[in-house]
Amino acid sequence: MDQTGRSAERDFAILGLNRRSELLRNIQTALRCIEEGTFGICTSCDEAIGRNRLVAVSWTPFCIRCQEAVDRGDTRMIEPPYQLDVHAA
Repeated sequence: MDQTGRSAERDFAILGLNRRSELLRNIQTALRCIEEGTFGICTSCDEAIGRNRLVAVSWTPFCIRCQEAVDRGDTRMIEPPYQLDVHAA
């Protein structure tokens, strides 16, 4: 039982680290976009990201339409270089 509990705790900790790492990458990308003058533009479709979305999730690389496609696992419309591992934490 103890080994199972430790394993679950370790998995939970790794999941948290993965989420924080992804958030940090997204924030760094948003800062780079600010420097380049492309902040607020969807990295997939090049459309403007809505103001309300940017207020809620200011580091988002996608407009709501493209984010919904990613959430569904439909990466056909997501163009390189911003390919996502939608199964990652």
